[in-house]
Amino acid sequence: MRNSVGFVFLFAGLTAIGGNRVAGEQWSDSVAVKHLRPCHLVCVEHRGDTAGDGEIYDVVLSRLLAWAVPARIWDFPGATRLMLVYPDDAEDMPPDQRRLWMGITVPGGTEVPKDMFFLDLPGGEYAVGSFELAEDEFGRAWGYLLGEWIPENGLVPGEGYSFEEKKNDSDLHPGKKHLVDICIPVRAAP
Repeated sequence: MRNSVGFVFLFAGLTAIGGNRVAGEQWSDSVAVKHLRPCHLVCVEHRGDTAGDGEIYDVVLSRLLAWAVPARIWDFPGATRLMLVYPDDAEDMPPDQRRLWMGITVPGGTEVPKDMFFLDLPGGEYAVGSFELAEDEFGRAWGYLLGEWIPENGLVPGEGYSFEEKKNDSDLHPGKKHLVDICIPVRAAP
């Protein structure tokens, strides 16, 4: 499996222009290397540009919920974990062809409709940034992790998928903020 962090380098370049150092000083205590356990997900796929279109995430989530709620699998933010995986490299894939996989954790043996698929996120060492973000701050957080925190800590992105784990319903947050863990597989720099 290849590393899927290329898409965020686009964000990192754009956010560096806006002064990423301030964000780094603000966020440095919210990042650590953690050993994450494997996750078994059921996912739906969206293909197309998601930059600047927060509503597309609601559309994708509604597709997932149309199955998960009647199946009595949805218990968020309780037992159900909600993950977003961006499997394509932004440098290699045109925006209108990039994929977003939104998935939830499910028990083994779960049956899913034909328009969904299983994805196993492997366990291992990840740089995990725990953030409280406005909708327009995600690129900056990804840029901080990839452009500052990971290299400054003697690490490089490892093999596997990078992903976001949502921790709340931002519509219920007083400031409409997203509580999210950004997880990037890492290994020691050569």
